[in-house]
Amino acid sequence: PCPSPNNLPPLTFHQVHGENIRISNERRVARRHESFCKGITFSSRPVRVNERVCIKFNEISNNWSGVIRFGFTYNDPMTLRYGLPKYACPDLTNKPGYWVKALNESYCERDNILFYYVTASGDVHFGINGEEKGVFIPGIETRNPLWTIVDIYGNCTAIEFLDSRNYINHRYQPRHSLPDAEVERIMPNMQALSVQGSTDEILPPIRFTPPAGTTLVPVPFHRTKGRNIRLSMDRCVASRMDTEFCQGYVFTARPLRIGEILIVQVLRTETMYVGALALGLTSCDPATLMPTDLPDDSDLLLDRPEYWVVSKDIASTPNRGDEITFCVTVKGEVTISKNGGPPSVVMHVDQSLELYAFLDVYGSTQSVRVMSLPPPSPPPQIPTATVAVQPA
Repeated sequence: PCPSPNNLPPLTFHQVHGENIRISNERRVARRHESFCKGITFSSRPVRVNERVCIKFNEISNNWSGVIRFGFTYNDPMTLRYGLPKYACPDLTNKPGYWVKALNESYCERDNILFYYVTASGDVHFGINGEEKGVFIPGIETRNPLWTIVDIYGNCTAIEFLDSRNYINHRYQPRHSLPDAEVERIMPNMQALSVQGSTDEILPPIRFTPPAGTTLVPVPFHRTKGRNIRLSMDRCVASRMDTEFCQGYVFTARPLRIGEILIVQVLRTETMYVGALALGLTSCDPATLMPTDLPDDSDLLLDRPEYWVVSKDIASTPNRGDEITFCVTVKGEVTISKNGGPPSVVMHVDQSLELYAFLDVYGSTQSVRVMSLPPPSPPPQIPTATVAVQPA
């Protein structure tokens, strides 16, 4: 990639920006002065194909969560001068012509320098401190002028556009260098996500105490999943993409057993989204589903021909480490308990069917794992006569 062409001025910030943004230093510095949002900024001019955008992280906070989101748009920022939303993701990315993703927090240290550029084929590449990291966003449209967009979000509170013609001639040395193995672990893939449930991820301990003589076992997820879910190598941790809030479906790899207790542990949350985890049961074998069969709204699953029940927001305002236990009883009751609290019946199901459990890792819930306490032996006997009942 080339630096800024000599006949173009260095990048500065556009006059259209979020209401919490203050522009200074000849429009090269943008600072968010309060809260964690309303920090969207744009470049003052379109960026050429292969032109490097160089951004220095001037100020970093530890009061929030998340860091900058960045990318490109073919929409002239002036069209948003009277209607700029709080967030680039998902408020703008849900609209045509916006391609923005979240940077991995590990890269966002004070004085680090982020660079990125878009190729003629539409792939956005990025790097840190002069070192290429790979493709950040694949396949954006390059037929129209592209402005860069940076949402100064969360713990990133002030950034500065650098003149890439000066920066390109000397590689900046980071204050803390990471070993190659660590860089590989945290490098965003083509979806530019952070936690992917890697095998060396530190997981919170399980609070649930199984009865004496019993052991909790991990429950792997089925390979069928929502389009925004990434599974760990052992398929025991499911993480939704940072910049998306829906399509977080995961299914158990096997049907549930009557009397089996499943413990869903919340591993990561994102407060910028509303809504939380949804729990459901279905007679549909996940292997028969195509990704296009899974709707953005889990309520629409009830329109399918198979047996589906769903309960939304089973863990409102979740925190990391929270645990939701649920069980299907002999009577077809689905009981749920949060963090060891008293169980409550949230719905009834036809327990004579072979049922898979599924979760919609939705809204503020972003990453989960599931453990199982097997049912007592011998297993409970299912009544021979059942009554078709609807969710409570």
